[in-house]
Amino acid sequence: MNLAFLQEVFHSFVSLIISFDFWWQAATSLVRVLTGVCLGVIYALTLIAIGQSSPPLEKGIAGLNSGIRYAPPTAFIGIIIFWFGLGGQAAIALICLGTAPYILLMFLDTLAQRPSAYDDFAKLYRVNRLDALFRIYAPYALPGWIRAVRVNIGAAWTFLVVAEMIGAQSGVGYLMAISQRFLRVSDMIALIIIVGLIGLTTDMILAWIQARVSPWQGKYYG
Repeated sequence: MNLAFLQEVFHSFVSLIISFDFWWQAATSLVRVLTGVCLGVIYALTLIAIGQSSPPLEKGIAGLNSGIRYAPPTAFIGIIIFWFGLGGQAAIALICLGTAPYILLMFLDTLAQRPSAYDDFAKLYRVNRLDALFRIYAPYALPGWIRAVRVNIGAAWTFLVVAEMIGAQSGVGYLMAISQRFLRVSDMIALIIIVGLIGLTTDMILAWIQARVSPWQGKYYG
């Protein structure tokens, strides 16, 4: 990698970060990532709440989810495009499909690691399982759940770029596809760097939130 190429990458990087159109495209991608991950969180919390009705049902949900998470999400791209068309909805659907099973798995693992004192408290005061989930277990699990979201946002960017490169007409992945089509390698590298910085910023924000909701754990980042 010679100096001239590095200068091209730097020029592309600067051109992108001072471009209003680029930040509009980046904001579009970020909204898709956050929407897809939020849908995954809703999926996880809904199934956890349903599973609280009985221990066998909870185990059944966990087992079914384990089977789903081994299906490669990218294999469903054709079906997703058929259902949602080419655009942002398909990208959001792919992100949700790719992250939701892992979010549920990590949420369940966090709950399973709770000290037995929480269960003893719920039994002592005869709190039903659903109330215990949101009033007793969730406050304990919240820092771990935020950590799980941080991990899955990183994976969400991968699914987003794949979906946008294939069929979207907007977003960072679309810009990467255009750069690839016209062999603008410096633009592609600059886009990769910027996406990494956006992802790092998102992670730092979530780490800050995590530190605020669980100050007893100290500031966690990494």
